[in-house]
Amino acid sequence: MQEQLWFLAKLNPGLPIDNWPIFIDTPSSLDVDAFKRSLQAFVQRHEALRTTIVLQQGQPVQFVHPLIALDMPVVNLERFPAAEQEHEMSRLAEAELRRPFDLERGPVFRCLLVKHSGGRTKLILIVHHALVDGFSAYNILLPELITLYNAYSSGEARSLPSPGPQLRHYALWQRHRVQDNALDEHMRYWKRKLENLPAALHLPTDRPYPLIPSVRGAERSRMLPGDLIDAARKLARGENATLFTALLAAFFSLLYRYTGLDDIFVGTAVADRGSHNKRAIFGPLINMVVLRANLDERQTFRQTVQHVRDVLREARDHSELPFEVLVDELRPRRSPGQNPLFQVAFGYQASVYESEWSVTYRGATTGTTSIDLLFDLQTVPGGVRIHAQYRTDLFEASTIDRMLGHYETLLCGAVHDADVRLSALPLLTDSERRFLDLWGEPSSPGSDVISQPIRLLRTSYEQATLSKLFELQVERSPQAIALISGDDAISYEELNIRANQLAHRLRAMGIGPEARIGMCLTRTTYMVVAMLGVLKAGAAYVPIDPVLPRARITFLLEDAAPAIVLTQRNLRALLPPSAPMLVLDDESSTLIAEPEHNPNVDVRPENAAYILYTSGSTGKPKGVVIEHRNSVSFQQALVGSFSPEELASVLGSTSISFDVSIFELFLPLCSGGTVVLARNVLALAEITTQERVSLVSAVPSAMAALLDTSGVPESVQTVVLAGEPLHRGLVERILEVGHVRRVYNMYGPTECTTYSSGAVVLEGRAPTIGRPLANTRMCVLDRWGNRVPVGIPGELYIGGYGVARGYLKRPDLTAERFLPDPFGSGERLYRTGDLVRYTAEGELEYIGRVDYQVKVRGFRIELGEIEATLAGHPMVREAAVLKVDDERGDARLVAYVAPESHADRASLLEALRSHLKGQLPAYMMPSSFTVMDELPKTASGKLDRRSLPLEKHEPEIQSAYVEPRDEMELLIADIWKRVFGVDEVSVADNFFELGGNSLRLVRVHDAIQKSLGRSFPMLQLFTFPTIRSLAQALSSESVGGTSITRAQERARKQKLALEGQRQRVNIKAKKP
Repeated sequence: MQEQLWFLAKLNPGLPIDNWPIFIDTPSSLDVDAFKRSLQAFVQRHEALRTTIVLQQGQPVQFVHPLIALDMPVVNLERFPAAEQEHEMSRLAEAELRRPFDLERGPVFRCLLVKHSGGRTKLILIVHHALVDGFSAYNILLPELITLYNAYSSGEARSLPSPGPQLRHYALWQRHRVQDNALDEHMRYWKRKLENLPAALHLPTDRPYPLIPSVRGAERSRMLPGDLIDAARKLARGENATLFTALLAAFFSLLYRYTGLDDIFVGTAVADRGSHNKRAIFGPLINMVVLRANLDERQTFRQTVQHVRDVLREARDHSELPFEVLVDELRPRRSPGQNPLFQVAFGYQASVYESEWSVTYRGATTGTTSIDLLFDLQTVPGGVRIHAQYRTDLFEASTIDRMLGHYETLLCGAVHDADVRLSALPLLTDSERRFLDLWGEPSSPGSDVISQPIRLLRTSYEQATLSKLFELQVERSPQAIALISGDDAISYEELNIRANQLAHRLRAMGIGPEARIGMCLTRTTYMVVAMLGVLKAGAAYVPIDPVLPRARITFLLEDAAPAIVLTQRNLRALLPPSAPMLVLDDESSTLIAEPEHNPNVDVRPENAAYILYTSGSTGKPKGVVIEHRNSVSFQQALVGSFSPEELASVLGSTSISFDVSIFELFLPLCSGGTVVLARNVLALAEITTQERVSLVSAVPSAMAALLDTSGVPESVQTVVLAGEPLHRGLVERILEVGHVRRVYNMYGPTECTTYSSGAVVLEGRAPTIGRPLANTRMCVLDRWGNRVPVGIPGELYIGGYGVARGYLKRPDLTAERFLPDPFGSGERLYRTGDLVRYTAEGELEYIGRVDYQVKVRGFRIELGEIEATLAGHPMVREAAVLKVDDERGDARLVAYVAPESHADRASLLEALRSHLKGQLPAYMMPSSFTVMDELPKTASGKLDRRSLPLEKHEPEIQSAYVEPRDEMELLIADIWKRVFGVDEVSVADNFFELGGNSLRLVRVHDAIQKSLGRSFPMLQLFTFPTIRSLAQALSSESVGGTSITRAQERARKQKLALEGQRQRVNIKAKKP
């Protein structure tokens, strides 16, 4: 392990990445001189604290110095008020901890003696982890220091035995064990145990893995009270286990609930102190092991403790095999920025208290980390303190605080009832439960994120119908323009009269509440008149878009069985001759003879208003029955969120077969605005009255196309986007036009009446789908029906007045998707099938579809995550990913991309592969890519996955051997061949994919420097991992200059892939 820690220090010059703080409380009235002499004597007894590590002939070599003069400054804090002394001590400790060591020059430790009021004194000892472990601090340093101090302070002779074996002896012994094949049995065990180990344990993070990972870290802590620890210890004893096992089992359970994965694996350190000789060696005699547990929802916590107990015992029995040797043998395919084999770790250390002495190794942080997440538990007076170290590239401090709270809550529930299933263990803290209750409730209109919680609105509108809302608006503004279609502008009064006349005709034909009326009409005044006329007659309209294939039209007519179909002369041929029809342009002369007043029809809020067909998983569309009260609630929730100026002129561009048309047509018509009809949003430029449009609604891809072509008219103040995931780049493009003031991101399934939540997208912030609209409730549940904490993905369930009646003639499907509220409200919840999570601000972040989760080679994969990562590349306009099965039945991932502009295919694919490798694990990499000018769309403008080409996709093979083309490439290739022991390497080969490790990296670096006669940063080998890229960098004039500085951060993604790897112990030692 020492070699790898040295290697990390070389790669992170100037960073205190592996500095260890040790705090020793000493007796009051300490004899400072005797204490200093004691510490000096301890340093002389143990070579590790007098060792530096230098590079000789490409190998790290220990150099043990005969004498180190101890420097122990004394800082008196008594001049500070008593309340400030502890804070000042922590500040001093952190300042010392964040000073890096130079392992080549030394010293490798430093100390500071701090005096407090009342005679209290504390030693702050900072040591590099390459030379110390927890056992050394607790079981060697403290006992020996006490003995030495007692001898020096009393003038007695020292009573310690002569030092035994030293760290260098252990390193040589371990190397011989590996070389003599004495550990083969252990290797066989770990190969079996880690077979098919997933490449990564994907915890929900606040941010995705960055392209350029860093070692920036932070720490949060939480105290577990003594009574909880006592209960956990009692439970463990009952299962013949230790407290550590019970606490570890709780950690496994937490990860299980966070990820939903059955295969959970974490790293932990095991001390190699089995023999008496080893127990006396001061140094890092520890080895990392992978603890792999298989959990399931039926398993109880008691059973989990038993399982983890057995896993831990097996791991300890086989812990002698050095972790670096295992990694070298397994050669796991690594993802940049992730440790091999595990990315999450768990540790436990009991503090030591002897009389007036005590030692702890926590209390300050370095601001760095080499792992994604570490739970390090330490016994302290009154309980156990959890120190959670985390990568700040991935997590916010508030997220880790919540995680710590969830751990304590889960542990409390587990020890209270150890026979409860893991899926039922509590996670939410009381405060978080209150926030989720608040956030899941409806929100008031008018706020930026439509997010101020209020009670369900109960007004006279609750008993209204859509037709009644329109009639009330007619009374308020009869002469205002309601509709513009081409060159025609129709007032509210005229539109109402024409709708009334059609309604009277329908009533005369026997049409009334719950009747279904088909509508196959072009986007003209006829369409809007027909919609209103059907509603006024009490019936429900069923849109039949004329652009649909004839087979689809036939299915809709058969399924909906409309009493009559309203159509036009030029569309009759699309309908079966047997279909009952009313041709509106043929009947125009007779319709004007019908009464003009509002018909008196007993339409109730629970009557059907319209039926919209959505795609079904079986391939057959399903009709969603929306009642008047659903749509009235929707109108009421939104009317206050948009100003009269925004609704003054709304573009009506969406087919009435889709629910967005309800927003575009009825919201303005029920609030005094004007609807401007258009064929689609891209036809906006063709409208002669386009300068009047104040609000445009579209799916994001259509809005992007509009920006690419004709642009957005200057009159548009507000853009409403929905129907697809929204990326911040599009929002920024929209706001750049200057005159658009607000961009909304709205969300909602058809089954919940158009929109259920929404938010104004603020500049510079990632879009969310906001908070529930008024009259809407939302909850996010895991696969076991539990409410999920903030930041954890779960399926979205929606309740409230917007939840539709169900599916037409599909009681089985209705019962499957429209469920009783499990929390006892008496209402129904719609199961959306959408994965979301709450942000810390209480807004919902859309992740993707539950049914986009697939399994490939045993790995659970969210296709939406790959798609979002692809779409995040600046060269990609849109992307889709499918799982396909090849001829052998093997599942593979296929990516489809539409580039932003014309680009060379080879360059594009190379850039995308590099982009994906920087952010996703290897098993989430698509095996092939299809480049298309445009991805297929449905009639509503959404991605049509079923129309993506499914021709035979063969995995794309990377180019084979590429020979060197100049002297620099030839020089590096020769060095690689010697280091790897091969006859041939391609200049396109990746160093790490060939099996490069830290020792080979050192050898390559040393050999290139000698051949060139100059030095360059080792980090360049991570930045430029192929011969060709490294040769170009070394040949450029800027080597060692600014290009290297910029490249150093990029190198983190490869460097971190080696963190955690412990190369075969090959450390030579010599004494002067």
